[in-house]
Amino acid sequence: DLFRSGAQMPISGKYTQADQIYWDSVDGENGASLKDDGDGLIESVQIGEVAAVRTRPNERRSGYLYVKMDDSFLYDQEVPALIELTYLDSGCAEIQLEYDSHDPNGSVHQGAFKPGGQQSVGASGEWKTVAFEVTDGRFANRCNGADFRFAVTGGELTIRRVVIQKLAP
Repeated sequence: DLFRSGAQMPISGKYTQADQIYWDSVDGENGASLKDDGDGLIESVQIGEVAAVRTRPNERRSGYLYVKMDDSFLYDQEVPALIELTYLDSGCAEIQLEYDSHDPNGSVHQGAFKPGGQQSVGASGEWKTVAFEVTDGRFANRCNGADFRFAVTGGELTIRRVVIQKLAP
């Protein structure tokens, strides 16, 4: 009855009061985790002295890096967020954020894979950080069980950190 009436139950958990969560190749999961299945295959790699994760090719030849946030941080709420990705500037041509949105017209799947910006990747071999601002995120695990993904074109993406921060409305 509560579901049908549209009532939302209060969310509780470890990250309810957190302003940000992250996944890091050294520290691991701190409210955010990476999925390794389907069209989002990943592997651990060592780049010099830096531990990292790299996407692996799948049967569709396009790679995705899926990120799931702990539901106690953000789940089906209208809270703006900033998503930061630290990546190796090498190995692929472009990264595009696709996220679970409240906008039902945002993508072919009722907003589950709405484009949220892209970043060209060069060949410097340096670690870089890019930030994507999301104002209409739903983050209800509708991106194949994750909250958002990075679509990778032209090769493999190597990352070492993903940070999600709540922004003031």
